[in-house]
Amino acid sequence: WKVVIDAPPPLADLILASPAAPFDFQFIDDINGRTCLHEAASTGELRLVDLCINNGVQLDRADVYGAAFTM
Repeated sequence: WKVVIDAPPPLADLILASPAAPFDFQFIDDINGRTCLHEAASTGELRLVDLCINNGVQLDRADVYGAAFTM
């Protein structure tokens, strides 16, 4: 996800659309409990936040620090 956040939008779209390795929007980090939505929101990447929401990432999932996405 870090690569997607750091990549220019056209490259990020290419990575996310790759049929060889489909992106797992349901991934939850084992250490901090963060989702790709947590990361996208914390970096201010609204386009990626929308992608997370449109791909069914749980909106109210709190990380180990108690932070959850709020609209």
